[in-house]
Amino acid sequence: MTSALARIAAGTQRTLSVLDRLVPLAPAPLPSFDHDSSPPLSFSQIDVSSELLALACTERTATALRQLFDNVQNRLQSLCTAAYERTLEELLPACPSEDLWAAYSNALRTRYNHELWEAQDQARNNLLLEVQRAIERAAGASTNDAARGNFSAEVVEVLERA
Repeated sequence: MTSALARIAAGTQRTLSVLDRLVPLAPAPLPSFDHDSSPPLSFSQIDVSSELLALACTERTATALRQLFDNVQNRLQSLCTAAYERTLEELLPACPSEDLWAAYSNALRTRYNHELWEAQDQARNNLLLEVQRAIERAAGASTNDAARGNFSAEVVEVLERA
């Protein structure tokens, strides 16, 4: 009987040792250094006023488009800042030292600043391209209308067929 009890005890011990490895570890304690001192993202807004005026936009149109573009930039900043702060928060438990934290947070800040700048530049390019296309469409429509004079589309069609 003793040997059966010994085998049961040994089997139970093996099972318990495996369970120790299966139980999730407690979350790592936060580092003791000051991790709240990470500098924020640097953000500067791009001004598109002069470019819009160079495309011959009226002052009123340029102001409206500039305000729209400023709203887009503010939204981009908000999204990038939230992603940056979330990434820093997730990275914190993996940083055992202040030096490593400084290096990681600096690399992340550089990355997110660059992504923010690229997103702003792409938004600026898209806005200016769309304005240029709208101006070209308007110019094309006005030259077509000028050739028609005061005739309706049906009259112009009949005259063109003749």
